[in-house]
Amino acid sequence: RRDTDEDLKQQLVNTLVDAQIKFDPTKCLDGPLFYSTVLEGPTPLWERVGFTTNNIQGQQYTFTGTEKSVINYAEIFGKALHLRAYGTYERDNTTTNNNKQEEENNIQCPADFVVTVNKASIYSGTNNLINIPISGTGYLRVLYADPKLRIFISPISTTDDRWEKAGLKVAQVCIDLLDNDQKQNTFER
Repeated sequence: RRDTDEDLKQQLVNTLVDAQIKFDPTKCLDGPLFYSTVLEGPTPLWERVGFTTNNIQGQQYTFTGTEKSVINYAEIFGKALHLRAYGTYERDNTTTNNNKQEEENNIQCPADFVVTVNKASIYSGTNNLINIPISGTGYLRVLYADPKLRIFISPISTTDDRWEKAGLKVAQVCIDLLDNDQKQNTFER
């Protein structure tokens, strides 16, 4: 049964990715926290920091006007102790996947972005316990995006490849689709 479920999941992912849809980042990137789960590739550090099995990892993108920011969120001991990394992102128009003539609100998949992280902190609930000196660049290719589901791949390892290595494919589901216990366990901005 598990193999059948995995095969079906892979078929669904392939169908969505192969569609190469257009998406509006103000509707498909901007919004609440999206829960992340690894589909394939090397296990990222943000998934390994947790000490309990029901920890949530995810990202919250802001795409309003000129602000394009991201918060990476990884629970260590649930919401009680978690990591947040803060940064910005922008289209990577140096790759062949991105058409510079594209409309800002009508982006063709796959679309490449550069993510720059400039600080991180460990929190106890809403209290910042300690700042972590971190900075670096990550690379994100959007393979599929709609307002409730996104599929990303890291085409290149991050500058500190302990965080993410090339080939990491992730699905992100809007936190609104999770059950109430999981929703209550997530951070407030």
